[in-house]
Amino acid sequence: MIGLLNSSVHNVVHALIIMDEYLEGVLALLERDTLRTYPATSMSRSIHEGVLVLCRTFDSDLSTDQRLVRMAALDVKTRVGALDGFRSFAGPPGEDELRLREHTDQFITYLEGAGFEMSRKQSRPELLTGITWAGFREDLDKDGTTGASRTYTPDIHFNWVIGSAATHSKKWFMHGQEGSTDESVKALILPLLDLSRLLMRCLGTYFGIDVEQAIKTTGLRMRAILLHDAEQTLTSLGVLARANAWDVLNTR
Repeated sequence: MIGLLNSSVHNVVHALIIMDEYLEGVLALLERDTLRTYPATSMSRSIHEGVLVLCRTFDSDLSTDQRLVRMAALDVKTRVGALDGFRSFAGPPGEDELRLREHTDQFITYLEGAGFEMSRKQSRPELLTGITWAGFREDLDKDGTTGASRTYTPDIHFNWVIGSAATHSKKWFMHGQEGSTDESVKALILPLLDLSRLLMRCLGTYFGIDVEQAIKTTGLRMRAILLHDAEQTLTSLGVLARANAWDVLNTR
């Protein structure tokens, strides 16, 4: 299992780097003279998804076997997804694609040799549909992030729904927005701060890192934003404000 654990740590590092790049994009949009809400909301959704993937995979409340099968599923999805990306280009497969295909086959063989069971589509055996370990199964052909948002971020699930609308250019979201720039900035930043607390708690607990001071500092930043204009913030932030703001205001 050492190979799987090492690969999972690599996935964590890579995901954190990508989320940081998205955050740089959000901050760059906030620094413009005119706020670009739609792309900023889409990038916020990408950060939200990264947090959900990591928290679902490294959830310390799960059994070791559950985490192992989720780690394996994430790794297989990552490799297979990259292969799908290669196949989207016209022409014969190049050297990089062939090398990745070989490494992916070797990794799946390694997992099967360790006792993981692979489920395949009957009509196309080359397509993997699931992976099972110690009685726990993970689907490989389904995403599951919307359910993970309801489980791990119930107070800011609205951020996932709205972010998805921005990402997929849903007409109901593109018809226009109300509220001041100040309210829009708060609606973008507060969920991101809440996500950062969740991510610190999840990874800190799993890897044995003391993150309590960082979580407290993030909470103080959220409090400062909420108290800047309590009434407007409560109106504009919906679920997050209803869940957390009154506790903050009552501690003044």
